[in-house]
Amino acid sequence: MNRKSIQVFAFGWFAAACCIGLFYFFAPSLAHTDDTKTQETQQTPEPLDLEQLDQDTIISFLESKEFTVLNDEEREALEKSANDGQEDRETDETDQELVKAILHIEEGMTSKDVASLLNDLEMINDTPSFEQELTKKEAATTIQPGFHELTDEMSATDIIERITS
Repeated sequence: MNRKSIQVFAFGWFAAACCIGLFYFFAPSLAHTDDTKTQETQQTPEPLDLEQLDQDTIISFLESKEFTVLNDEEREALEKSANDGQEDRETDETDQELVKAILHIEEGMTSKDVASLLNDLEMINDTPSFEQELTKKEAATTIQPGFHELTDEMSATDIIERITS
């Protein structure tokens, strides 16, 4: 075999692949065989007319399939009791939660940096008043670098004592 015959052979394979691909994409109904025939021969059940069925029949059918059927009054009572229970749990959770945070103070940080970190951790609400408290107690220059464990129940004075000792 020379070069020309190999090229003709390769072109033949390429043309055959193109023909099969075109047939597959442009005539998909002819390309699929038994799948479409079995789907067409299967009979679909006629939809039930729900207006013909009475309420007791529908309820008994749903209960046989392990569904719970409630009327409007029962549903509203259940929703109300669920909402009351959820509100009670939310208030209990918020009352009991104690937020702890570890403040990492690096060497060279200013009191303003520390106050902004505390504000980011939500340990203080007002950054300028905390900075004023630091300067009033003359503790702005005695802040110790390191890790300090704080809680959200601590006052600004407690936080200042913790980070300066």
